[in-house]
Amino acid sequence: MIHGEHFRLMKENATFINTARGAIVEEQAMIDVLQERSDLTALLDVTSPEPPEADSLLYDLPNVVLTPH
Repeated sequence: MIHGEHFRLMKENATFINTARGAIVEEQAMIDVLQERSDLTALLDVTSPEPPEADSLLYDLPNVVLTPH
């Protein structure tokens, strides 16, 4: 449901919050945009898979906050 283009269209300094389901987000596309746009922030209570794989960039990106579901 939420693709890379949605993230690219976000206003400067916007924050994306997902407390619904991780699967509604095209996760790799989100990661790609977050790497390109350090002004965006993602607050994620859910991911797909949950928890993210051990090597997921979600753990390392400075503009991502993961919270325990």
